[in-house]
Amino acid sequence: MAYYLGIDAGGTRTDCAIARDESILYRASAPTIKILRVSGTQAERTLDELLRQVADGAGVSLDAIAATCAGVSGVTVPRVATWVKSALQSRVSGQILITGDEETALDGAFAGGPGVLAIAGTGSNFIARGEDGSLVRVGGWGILANEGSGMWIGQRAVRSIFDAVDRGETTLLLDAVLQAWKQADLTGLVDLSNQSPPVDYPTLSPVVAACAVQGDARAQQILEDAGRQLAEYSMLAARRAAGASASGKLAPSFAFVGSVLARVPMVWEAMRTAILQEMPGATLATQPADAVTGALWRARHASLTHDR
Repeated sequence: MAYYLGIDAGGTRTDCAIARDESILYRASAPTIKILRVSGTQAERTLDELLRQVADGAGVSLDAIAATCAGVSGVTVPRVATWVKSALQSRVSGQILITGDEETALDGAFAGGPGVLAIAGTGSNFIARGEDGSLVRVGGWGILANEGSGMWIGQRAVRSIFDAVDRGETTLLLDAVLQAWKQADLTGLVDLSNQSPPVDYPTLSPVVAACAVQGDARAQQILEDAGRQLAEYSMLAARRAAGASASGKLAPSFAFVGSVLARVPMVWEAMRTAILQEMPGATLATQPADAVTGALWRARHASLTHDR
């Protein structure tokens, strides 16, 4: 009997769980520990409280942990990965693995097997694993290349408002965005949308979704376009992963994670429809991938491999 710790350290939230073999004993969440977002002191305090909560809830000492895997947002920044590894090594026993949160989410969906994960929240990116275990990444280039994301949806919404005004057309988006951003008129919206640093466009994603549900054609078009963009890049990742694998075999299994795909059904449906039109044999998940489950799978796998 062995105990494992899995952590999903995202940019806004940290999820953590302790498992005995394959059974999760206790799970908890806390604010982010990403030191690019919060101070080191605050991150340490949050991590201490979170580890104490899951250890107490599971009734397991942190000295009994055989292996820990943390999927970390921003792991490619050296000081982020270094800080998380050092912080865990001083608090938890056993092996410590640090990887990107997209990889643990991929493992949460496919447990080390082939498949494609679409990530669409504030930003978007895509990761796929081929039959031979090789990984392929697509997108994730920042604010200028976040197709289908909350950022992309928000920016498209504001552009669509300006286009509607130019054409003398009406759209529910205008009043909805003015209200969301607490602006009195179009002039305020123009000023806000052109400010530097950029305004928080991803906050408009649920606003666009609400307008689409009310039948606004422009809002519906934005969400459908977002879904098609996500489908296009997901299929690109699938094809590249198949080409990178030794067999060249395409295994079109798709999973997703992120607020846009999890909370905006119109985007998910458009993505699903586009994928199935081009890849009729594809299988698509119906629930978001669980990065904590993936982190626990990695911890178990690493521990078992190490013990051989």
